[in-house]
Order: sequence, then structure tokens, then C-alpha cells
Amino acid sequence: MTPSPAQTLLGTLFPSSFSERPGRRPAQLAVEGILSTLVSTAVPVALGIEAAGFVSLFLVAAALSDRVRQLLDENRRDIWERKVGGWRANRTTATGILALFAGVFAGYTLVGYSLDEARIAAAFGFALRAAALGGENLLQRDFGNFASIFGHNISVLLVIALLSFVYRAYGTMLALAWNASVWALVITLLAMRAATASGLPAFASVALAVTALAPHLLLEGLAYITASLAFLFASKGLTTYPGDDPRLRSVLAASAVLTVAACAALAAAAAVEVVLAPLALSLL
Repeated sequence: MTPSPAQTLLGTLFPSSFSERPGRRPAQLAVEGILSTLVSTAVPVALGIEAAGFVSLFLVAAALSDRVRQLLDENRRDIWERKVGGWRANRTTATGILALFAGVFAGYTLVGYSLDEARIAAAFGFALRAAALGGENLLQRDFGNFASIFGHNISVLLVIALLSFVYRAYGTMLALAWNASVWALVITLLAMRAATASGLPAFASVALAVTALAPHLLLEGLAYITASLAFLFASKGLTTYPGDDPRLRSVLAASAVLTVAACAALAAAAAVEVVLAPLALSLL
């Protein structure tokens, strides 16, 4: 694929196609997510921009939205040209975007680990405010009940759906980068506080915390990605096909199914957060 002048420099440095080897494709996308996050955070920090962490979200989204568009183009070809089943094609697309999300999360985790609490608060105050973070550590964090968690996450899902519907690939990546940054920085900060309280090395505390919360994070990320795909497909369908076209009905039906699947995954994520996350963190 010939590099487009609209691509960022980072986009042109990454391989133009996805690896065909089993397991290599998600790893490739995750590494791209990590590198994009580190560079996109280092640039505004080096320039001394106020609220550099907030600016980094837009840079991450700009760097990775080309990859999202490439995944969406592959999805379109698989469904309409290669006649691949919808579930299989959408699963491949969702897995690719989930790998990008995991890479962004890992990148912001590394950023949080490399900064002290004062610098995290200065650059990423929005993340601490979004999580209503006080002075507690990870072992003292109240995860809430199912109803409150699910209700909050549904509101986040609606925001992500709206951004995906209006801004498509860029909106999807921006919303996912925001969510990944909040989780990564809050977990890292809480884990480092817990390390001080428990005597564990900071790196071990962060690694254990991420491992303990991984099932919940993956389920929640998958829910948001599925919802973003549903509304992105609906957005493209409504502007591509006339109202009486059977292809539009097919697209909207698939979007409805994906929305239901996203809500189910979000409910499962809330249950895991309430039940399993505190249990796993108790091992710290």
C-alpha cells in the first residue's frame, strides 16, 4: 500500500500491511499502539504544552486512526467481496482494534510508571478527575456495586457510540484512547501507592494490578469497541445507501445485533469488576 500524504509520519513508518502469521497480527497492532502512545505523549511534554496528557489523546487518535480505517476497509472487502460471514469479519476487526486499545493502555501505563504523582496530576489531571481519584491506594479503592458501575459504563458507551457515529475512525480511536489513558494512569497511580503501603516493589505492584484487572479491562474494552463498530457501520450505511436499499437494512440489522452484544459484554465486565477484581487485588 502506497503511503498517503494524509498519513502521519508514524503511520508511514509502520508496516503497510498486517502480518499473516497467527498471533503476530494482534502483537503487531499492540506494539504500534504502544509506540504511538509513547511518542504522542513525549512530543507535547517536550514542548512544555499545558495539560500535555490531554493533547496526547488527540495525537494518539491521529496516529492510529489510519490503522482503524485499514481494518474497516478489510472488513468491507471481507463481507461484500469475499463473502466472509459477518460474525467472522466483525470478530477479526474487533480483535484488531482491541489490540490497538491494549497497546495504548500499555503505553499509558509505561508513561504513568515513569512519572511521579505530581507530574501525573499536572499532565493528566483529566484522568484523575474522571475517576474521582482521592488519596486512596489500590487496596482501599471502592469498586462500587453492579448497578452503579453498569450505569456509568453505559453512559461512557453512549459517548463512544456518538463519537464513532459522527467522526467514524478518528472518533472511535479518540474515545478508546481516552478510556485507555484513564484506566492505565489511575491503575498505575493506585498500584504505586499500594506498593508504598505494602512494601512491594513498584513494578511488581503495577504488574500484579494490571494482571488482576485484565479480565475486566478486556471485556469493557471489547464492549466499547463493539458499540463503536455498530454505530460506525450505521453511520457509513446511512450515507452510502438509499433508504430502500436492502444493503442498508442489512447494515442496520448488523449494527443492532452488535449493540446488543456490546451491552451484554458491558454487563459481564461490570460483574467481573464487582466480584473478581477485589478478590484478585486482595492477593496484593
